[in-house]
Amino acid sequence: MSKILVLSLFISVTLHLLTFSYFNSNVKITKKPKQSTTNKIVPVGYQQIKYVKLVKPKPKVKPKKIQKPIEKKELKKKPKIKKKIQNPILKKKEVLKETKKYIKVPPKAKKLNKVLPKAVPKVNTKNIFEQHRQLVKEKQKLKEKIKDLKEIEKLDKQTQSYLKLYGQEYFTYSKETKKYLNNNLNNIGRITQMYLRYPRISIKTKQQGMNIVQFFLYPNGDIKDLKIMNGSGYETLDKNTIKTIKLAYKDYPRPQEKTKVKIYVYYSLR
Repeated sequence: MSKILVLSLFISVTLHLLTFSYFNSNVKITKKPKQSTTNKIVPVGYQQIKYVKLVKPKPKVKPKKIQKPIEKKELKKKPKIKKKIQNPILKKKEVLKETKKYIKVPPKAKKLNKVLPKAVPKVNTKNIFEQHRQLVKEKQKLKEKIKDLKEIEKLDKQTQSYLKLYGQEYFTYSKETKKYLNNNLNNIGRITQMYLRYPRISIKTKQQGMNIVQFFLYPNGDIKDLKIMNGSGYETLDKNTIKTIKLAYKDYPRPQEKTKVKIYVYYSLR
């Protein structure tokens, strides 16, 4: 309100001043005429005055300032960024994982172990001689084995079939034992078959087959450890084989040393 009063007062003052200045410019005061030398009687107090119509001056209208409309700038609303509240524990774990991925740990310097010179083992000459002897023995055994095989090839098929029952054990025997077996196994088998009597029950039931028998034969003609190594499948036939050998061994050729005897005993109804 105070601003409005001050402004109105200022306008009124300016208007009064303008009217006053305009009035002064239009009103002309006539000068007193010079008194003539002639004695004219002029009424005292009168002056020639021009009467002027006073015209109210039109108030000068100040041009109103045209205020430009203030363009309201449309302020673009910035999108509110929602801050994601991350779990600080998870952040720590992720940071640790990233550091594990990207941080390369420099390789540890390998400790160089001092290589000490190996002590040269002392060579025992005794061991060398023993190894040499063993090699010589093995060579001799191989030579003997080859000889034995050549001799076996010369034997009859029946003796060869008996010798197969011994396998590699045959080559471990002494020369005398080998010679005895080569020359007498066929005779022992033939004598056993001569003493063999077919059991009546087996004939009735038509039992046939073969069994393998083993025993030790001594120089005095005795036998020990008589047993069936491989049965025929019939108990009567196996028992009959043992009974037959106990009768026939007296006629077996006697060896010079204890000898293991292995033979087949056949049962056939043909």
